Amino acid sequence: MSQPTVAAGFVTSLIDYAVGRGVDRGRLLAASGLDGVDLGSQDARVPLAAYHAVIGAATRATGDSALLLRHTLESRLETMSIVGQIVHSSGSMLHSMTQLNRYARLMADVDIMKGADRFEVRDTGTELWIVDHVPVPDGDYLGIEASFARFISEFRRSFPDRVFAIEMDVTYAPPPHADEYPELFRIPV
Repeated sequence: MSQPTVAAGFVTSLIDYAVGRGVDRGRLLAASGLDGVDLGSQDARVPLAAYHAVIGAATRATGDSALLLRHTLESRLETMSIVGQIVHSSGSMLHSMTQLNRYARLMADVDIMKGADRFEVRDTGTELWIVDHVPVPDGDYLGIEASFARFISEFRRSFPDRVFAIEMDVTYAPPPHADEYPELFRIPV
């Protein structure tokens, strides 16, 4: 596989979010090497390293280690990727998960799952859990943190009168903003 990439819609959405919090757009583009790159098509490919550079620069500029998490909770997937439109048009949560596993590479083309599905709906008989099987390297919690924020926020927007999340378990070391999790996710973590 060539270098990992992410859909430009995620990059531009985060840049716009950070600019709305006082960060200079040019500074973010320069820090990421995207200065002069056309980010107009949400499905254009951007190197994952450039997206990570935007995240780092925006986080440093705002002093908010939870910036990506806040952005994820406050943004809408369908405005950043066609995958959001596919998932939202699915007939059930199980169908949505099947579609998400099928089209996830349109959002982030990274070869970390070795052909296996990333997301699973696990029924324990009394509870239904969404399991993210993505490996989390030490200290690299951002992707999985954003995934669960996306599930929670999209479900709450789509079904505001239904309870979706009642608890979240994580297997990574607490990030600097872990004490904000209960308020941001609005569930025990």
